[in-house]
Amino acid sequence: MFKAHDSNITAYAILKTAHSLQHQLIIHYDFGKNNGDPIKTIALTEVPRSLDLSPDNKTVVIGFESGKTIVADSEKIKENEAFTSTPSVLKVIFHPVEPLVVSLYSNNMVRSWKLK
Repeated sequence: MFKAHDSNITAYAILKTAHSLQHQLIIHYDFGKNNGDPIKTIALTEVPRSLDLSPDNKTVVIGFESGKTIVADSEKIKENEAFTSTPSVLKVIFHPVEPLVVSLYSNNMVRSWKLK
């Protein structure tokens, strides 16, 4: 389980097995408004390799072995195709102060990009 920076918010990945494999990322914002139920679910087609929550607890970045990166925030879910690359994503992290995401790839490449 991945814990957020704030005790009121939890983001975590769940692997569910039925007849086939399904991957879901649950973003849970519990401010007493939703009776503790997750308000956003992202269905994933592959297992996340790395994920991180922004310092303001509003955005999650998810990196995959395929090289794809998904950015999801509390207002919308956005898959950012601009960040798809050939090497596998090993790690994604938010900069602690700036609106930047840094990713490390299996070919030892490091990329950073500014979030809008």
